[in-house]
Amino acid sequence: MPNFAFLTNNLFTTYTLEVDFPRIYKFDENKQKAQATLDSIKALYDKEKFSKQNEHQFEDDFIAKVLDILGWHSIRQEEKIIQGKLDKPDFLLFSDTDSKKAYYAIEKEQRKATNCQ
Repeated sequence: MPNFAFLTNNLFTTYTLEVDFPRIYKFDENKQKAQATLDSIKALYDKEKFSKQNEHQFEDDFIAKVLDILGWHSIRQEEKIIQGKLDKPDFLLFSDTDSKKAYYAIEKEQRKATNCQ
């Protein structure tokens, strides 16, 4: 197995990357879908345009669209208590619309401290 230069942690072994992940995530079966997804993301990328944008514009024009392509449902700039501090993460991610709806059903003040659904 090759030595991956980026693999300098204890989270994954080369076996995990070369054997486990392809089997678990069915790389061979999903290759066309993955390529189509990558192509969609690459089509959005415009280095010249993005280099002139501020963070919020870049999030609107690229990050939010990539999250959508990847199938995430998101909420922007929702106040959350993170490690005891009130913060506004750029995105909250939900795996499906039902999870997002359930989150919105929580009273706004309670949502600040709710990190799972």
